[in-house]
Amino acid sequence: MVKRSLLFALLFFAACGVFAQSTARVVFYRPKYAAVSTHLDSASVWIDGVKAVIIDPRRRAVAELPEGKHEFRSNSKSDLIVINLEAGKTYYLRQGYGYPSAWIRNIVTQVDADTGEAQSRDMKLVDRASVLDHHLITEPR
Repeated sequence: MVKRSLLFALLFFAACGVFAQSTARVVFYRPKYAAVSTHLDSASVWIDGVKAVIIDPRRRAVAELPEGKHEFRSNSKSDLIVINLEAGKTYYLRQGYGYPSAWIRNIVTQVDADTGEAQSRDMKLVDRASVLDHHLITEPR
């Protein structure tokens, strides 16, 4: 009787969304063509003001972040992007170079899911040593 009641309670809470996922997945990746600079710091990704990971060409990293607004950037504070993450969704941020002025700057750009999946699918995960904040970057562990 107790097992049956527990089963009904679990099914009820699951149907009500109590166990719903409250995080979003963010995939950062750096295509081969983004290898303009050899200075590793130029490939850093910052999440909410924290330097989280260094991404080499043809590598990717994954973060599981709580839903809500988050800030992403490379080293240039002026190239900050803010995304309101929705739980259960996957977002793709490409590490690359932009030409907004006479200077070539390293930037992080949001791309659509189809493009991000296609471009990052076969990339290797960053090395563990490239992860600077293991609380933000969930792969590799």
